[in-house]
Amino acid sequence: MEVSINLQVADQDERPGDPLGDAAGLAALLRLRSEDWYSRRTAVEDLRVLRTRYHDAGYYFVDAEPRRSLDVQAAPASIDVRIRPGPVTTIERIDVAGATRIPEASIRKELLVKAGDRYRESRVAETADRLKALGLFRRVDVKYDRIEGHDDRVALTIQVEAK
Repeated sequence: MEVSINLQVADQDERPGDPLGDAAGLAALLRLRSEDWYSRRTAVEDLRVLRTRYHDAGYYFVDAEPRRSLDVQAAPASIDVRIRPGPVTTIERIDVAGATRIPEASIRKELLVKAGDRYRESRVAETADRLKALGLFRRVDVKYDRIEGHDDRVALTIQVEAK
């Protein structure tokens, strides 16, 4: 079954010079193309790419859910994605939990993000990878909490479990 893709970025006119580009520029990031055969796996990966692109630009809260029409009688099938970014998000605080044998200050030295930074998913993931690479922890998990009453702020909790 062939697929037709339509991306629509909500309220883009309110963000002139948007560093994320327009819908056509975002569509260029996708592997699934109009006229391609539909692949659920590729569609899911493409949505992850879109969300990561927004998260890396500081939009932690972004709605990018697809509406699909997969009527086997219709050709091509249609995937409509309306992207609605929330406000640019700041990391309000970073808590470290589970550090019993390793000083918290040693863990904080490895962080690539700090309180007051714009949220960027890739930097948070790199931080977790960096902590894992130390070889000191069985697990490193990052939890995100919305700050009540503030749609533009998150708190990170870095949960570690020593070996």
